[in-house]
Amino acid sequence: MDLDARVPTFVVTEERLLAHDALEPKMGATLYKAYADHYWPIVPLLRALDGDPRMRSIGLTRAGVEAYILRAAREAMAELNASTDLGHVQRWGEYNAAIYRHPLSSKKPLGFLSVPPVPQPGGDFSIYRGRPHHGSSQRLVVDLADFDDSSMLLTLGESGLYSDPHYDDQLEDFVNVQYEPMPFSQAAVLAATKHTLILEPRAQERGTTP
Repeated sequence: MDLDARVPTFVVTEERLLAHDALEPKMGATLYKAYADHYWPIVPLLRALDGDPRMRSIGLTRAGVEAYILRAAREAMAELNASTDLGHVQRWGEYNAAIYRHPLSSKKPLGFLSVPPVPQPGGDFSIYRGRPHHGSSQRLVVDLADFDDSSMLLTLGESGLYSDPHYDDQLEDFVNVQYEPMPFSQAAVLAATKHTLILEPRAQERGTTP
């Protein structure tokens, strides 16, 4: 599921259509939506393909699922405007672009606070898992023999302030699966420090109630 791959776009689209075609008519639209929102609906179809007989009563047999696969493949080609090959199918990184919405960006004119959709690799079952609306928020590698040799990345940056230089300065490395050193010992932290934030309690005015 690399950024420039096109096959994952087709496979994921076909999988979604396959589950919908096979299960939605049997479950009804409302129940199927709830099921798909909370579970991975392809699982019962995979079990049927493996010969599990428990769903024969609703028509989910190996032969039945294979017929749905052909139908879903044609539907996926049509949905993606593909012809006989996948050369014009949207690249996976764009199809799977991450959405980073700032909590205030829903209010006009604060939409600029959100980072534009970010093409990203990975999928539900890849090592670097990533989906448009959810995924890992941090990658951490700890060297137990030398803690100062550890590394870490956040999806955007360590600051939640839009005007701060560290708001999204880790984003490019996160997408490209790069890592930044994470000093651990006091000496290493002091050597790497660029900015220091000091928080002090506000002096209490005389005569005020605590």
